[in-house]
Amino acid sequence: WTKAWQAKSAAADNWDGSEYKQATVNKAAAKIRQQHKRDGSAIKKHEAQRLAVLALDDARTAYMADLYSNILEIEHHS
Repeated sequence: WTKAWQAKSAAADNWDGSEYKQATVNKAAAKIRQQHKRDGSAIKKHEAQRLAVLALDDARTAYMADLYSNILEIEHHS
């Protein structure tokens, strides 16, 4: 639950109504690039940033129960 709340808070706190703070996008994109590198499928920085924005949007708009479920599923498959 803590990870879901942290994701939701980070997304909501760094959303100005039209976009996220660049530092937040960069941090999320770095995590996405690391995961892709570990999986053996390199990803370009701009693609990771696009995916980061989508993930932040999901975290910001999802219900906590759904977000928690998604995080559990991700951790189970990691």
